[in-house]
Amino acid sequence: MALFGHKIETTCDNFGALVRENCLMVDKTLIIKEFLERQKVTLITRPRRFGKTTTLSMLQHFLSSEVAGVKTEGLFNDLAIAKVDNGEFLKKHQGQYPVIFITFKDTKESSYEETINQLYDLVKKLYREHEKSLSSDKISDSYKETYRKYLDGSVNVAELQNAIAFLSEFLFQVYKKNVFILIDEYDTPLTSAYIYTPKNELDSETSFIFRLSDFMRNLFSSALKTNSFLEKGLITGILRVSKNNMLSGLNNLDIYTVLGNEYAQYFGFTEEETKELLSYKKNTTPLEDIRNYYNGYKIGGQIIYNPWSFMKFLDKNELAPYWVMTSNHKTIRDHLDRKSTR
Repeated sequence: MALFGHKIETTCDNFGALVRENCLMVDKTLIIKEFLERQKVTLITRPRRFGKTTTLSMLQHFLSSEVAGVKTEGLFNDLAIAKVDNGEFLKKHQGQYPVIFITFKDTKESSYEETINQLYDLVKKLYREHEKSLSSDKISDSYKETYRKYLDGSVNVAELQNAIAFLSEFLFQVYKKNVFILIDEYDTPLTSAYIYTPKNELDSETSFIFRLSDFMRNLFSSALKTNSFLEKGLITGILRVSKNNMLSGLNNLDIYTVLGNEYAQYFGFTEEETKELLSYKKNTTPLEDIRNYYNGYKIGGQIIYNPWSFMKFLDKNELAPYWVMTSNHKTIRDHLDRKSTR
């Protein structure tokens, strides 16, 4: 286990920016090797503020040669992943693949129509990130025409459901390599739909949550199941949405929750990491006080501390419940209400 950087940053989740700006981080880069050696499509669920977006950003920066026009070469040279196989793993994989990274963490609209409009905007942004691939002479004019339709948002809803799958095919044609697909906070749109759907409409086929679940199921299935241009896929979220609805098309999915041992050490801080961070910042707050505020998780048999809250504490040097009121707990409350009436 190792630390790198010095400046404390709790508002940025872009891995490249965090490294370049010398931000304090715990080296979790060995998750890259574990991910590459596991199942083709993986879902990892963890609580809010546990570094899921930063982890996917790290994978994006490792696998892709550039992110947002900035080269990724050299970012990992001093990190644990660079020592694997005496550096051969880094040489073989870093910057070698086309990568699609999309996050749904801000898709929290109150109606189906508003959510679809937000998804149009997300897709347009995603296609802008890869717009330079349009200049490739390996792509036919008809493919480029379809790409431009996604780019300007002129596709219909059925075509929108195929947005990630088509982009992966397009990138394969450019790079002649299968594509890594990274999907962050996959469950946020559906959680929002649940909040805004009246209880008496939850089972209606015309309800917000039913229509959106159907849309997202088709989006994910085309991208991660029936996609012959997929190398590997990684999905993160807070909730494990039942395979009977939104994930029903993904029978090739390996799911790792807080109850499992796999990936346990890569999200949140272990007790040893917490102690090392305290020592590194010369913070003399008793560990027992830290436990009372930021512990409370046991993942895969390991004691885990909330990383965002603990870094906020290090920054402000004040014990406080920073995590409180950072999310809507309606889903949990409703589930408990239903349990209590049985």
